[in-house]
Amino acid sequence: NHRIRLSKKENDRALSNALSVAKSKIKIIDGIELSEAKTKQVNSLLNKIEAKGRILLVVNSASDKVGRATRNIDGLKCVVANRLCVYDVINADTILIEKKSLPMISHRLLGGENE
Repeated sequence: NHRIRLSKKENDRALSNALSVAKSKIKIIDGIELSEAKTKQVNSLLNKIEAKGRILLVVNSASDKVGRATRNIDGLKCVVANRLCVYDVINADTILIEKKSLPMISHRLLGGENE
């Protein structure tokens, strides 16, 4: 096992650096409003945004509809903002972040300073 344990502070700093490097791949979206948990609706959103390759979708909170609609799309990973990790950011070709999840991400990266 070659796993290295990082402290929370080191991990948050690494995430901040990864997001800084990936800023050209980041797109902010208003949100995902699905009438039904259908993959077709998410695919049409991805085509409209022109998201290509490995896509990371960062949402504010876990939603059953969004989870079911995104799980069958190849190359798409959906994570809740407080579960965002460095590997997912580095591995993604396109990063879609919901506007509502930005305060949660900034709170984490600033160490809880902005309430």
